[in-house]
Amino acid sequence: MNLCGQATSGAIDVTTRPVVLPEPEEDPYATSAAATLQRAARRLRTGGWCRGSTVDAGGARCLYGAVHAEAPSGRVEDDALGVLLDAIRRRFPGADTIPEADDRHLTGWKAAVRILSEAAALAGGRRARPVTSRPSRGRRCR
Repeated sequence: MNLCGQATSGAIDVTTRPVVLPEPEEDPYATSAAATLQRAARRLRTGGWCRGSTVDAGGARCLYGAVHAEAPSGRVEDDALGVLLDAIRRRFPGADTIPEADDRHLTGWKAAVRILSEAAALAGGRRARPVTSRPSRGRRCR
């Protein structure tokens, strides 16, 4: 008998598959904007990155789309996008907007994840912006 009380033939039938362990959680950041950027980076790593649209047919997202999906509120989204734009401008001084960086400057998903991770680290050492200030992000993704 097996553990469930069912009769068995004596032969054991075991099917094994590779075990995929989840990625370890990174250390949480102290600010909501930094945590949002960190989650957005994870979303692009697992769900894919795209350019030219907020979300493509396969579910991949652009930088803005990933932050928008992960932000718990509009204020946190604005803070995270402001820090992301600062990080983009540090790496690509000629970039005016997040969609421009996404469409013209990033070379692939690894670059997108890297810039979100850099922005998360930058936001981790920064206080949130006042509610009255909104970063100038230019147009949103199509």
